[in-house]
Amino acid sequence: MPASVPCPRDPIGPSALVALAFAGVVFWHLGIPSQIYFDEVHYVAAARKLLALQFANPEHPLFAKEAMAAAIALFGDRPWAWRLPSALAGAVGLFAFGRALWWASRRRFATLAGMVLLASNFAWFVQSRIAMLDMVMACLAMVALWLVAAAIGLPQGTPIWQRRWRLAATGLCLGLAMGAKWSVLPLVALVGPGFVAARWAKAGPRLLEDETAPPAPGIALMEAVFWLGTLPLLAYWATYLPAFFYHAS
Repeated sequence: MPASVPCPRDPIGPSALVALAFAGVVFWHLGIPSQIYFDEVHYVAAARKLLALQFANPEHPLFAKEAMAAAIALFGDRPWAWRLPSALAGAVGLFAFGRALWWASRRRFATLAGMVLLASNFAWFVQSRIAMLDMVMACLAMVALWLVAAAIGLPQGTPIWQRRWRLAATGLCLGLAMGAKWSVLPLVALVGPGFVAARWAKAGPRLLEDETAPPAPGIALMEAVFWLGTLPLLAYWATYLPAFFYHAS
């Protein structure tokens, strides 16, 4: 009888170290350059106006600018504060990418190699050091992928609440990602229909009744539609609440 193949160990520790090393490089002299540069001219100004509840930069949604405005309110109107949300999002998003790779592949090498490749990607690094919208959106998208991959990848017999909270958090992150930048819409449009397609592939016409079928056994289809379809829209709408209190435009 062949020996059983041992399950690979979760590389969460090394993944955290890669993310922390990346964060150390990103945060090094985050306030340099000490003046607004590149597209910061649009978003820093919009964050300042948001703090004053003034209409600005309507071509983009609000959430990433709200994060920037919160950093300015907490730490002052200074370069490193403008860029703080992007820097945090870059490090967290990198870690989330590694977790998503692990749950999707269960391969240590693929997980760590993927993280190193992303950490050394020039676009990811630069976007993590500039006060723009992209990294907040990308981070939330990565966290959503991590959570939905974990909800699907949990073994049979896992308590339902462990899948449920991950799907709920996935929906929340997708909605906030849309509230950061609309370029995440293709991913948002893929996750919910992808869940339905996977359930159909296993349960066929009984997809509404069969709660035991993958991709998340124990979760009814209509519940999953709420978490992955309705909740993102509610979270996205909530990001616009400050706009209801704008002063004259």
